[in-house]
Amino acid sequence: MMSRTGSRDGFSLLEVLVATVILSVGVVFLFPSLFLATDALGISKDQLVVQPWAENKLWEDSRAVEQAGQAAALLDAGEVRLRQKTYIWERRCEEVEPGLAALTLTVRWTSAGKERQAVYATWVACGWDSQGKV
Repeated sequence: MMSRTGSRDGFSLLEVLVATVILSVGVVFLFPSLFLATDALGISKDQLVVQPWAENKLWEDSRAVEQAGQAAALLDAGEVRLRQKTYIWERRCEEVEPGLAALTLTVRWTSAGKERQAVYATWVACGWDSQGKV
């Protein structure tokens, strides 16, 4: 049997230093990803809060445009407060061709210091002409 002379168990200082540098570089690259994931989660949460309200609003507006035409008494913009956050909305109704309108609802809010928005749209078949007459 051979005996090992001069060998020591454990890691050398150089090995520990190299391992520390490799781990530090990995953490530096992963750290921003944590913030991006947190922001994305916040944006998704806001979208899930506003989506049911926006779809209901778009449905109500499309029924009003269907019945009264382009001259329907619909607000063009406003605010809504959902779960302690204020969302600003804007509605646009444009005639695409005779008897067909494009109804768009844009919802804006601020999240993590940045302006965010979600756009919802639908087509509305209605019996009005380009002058808004039924």
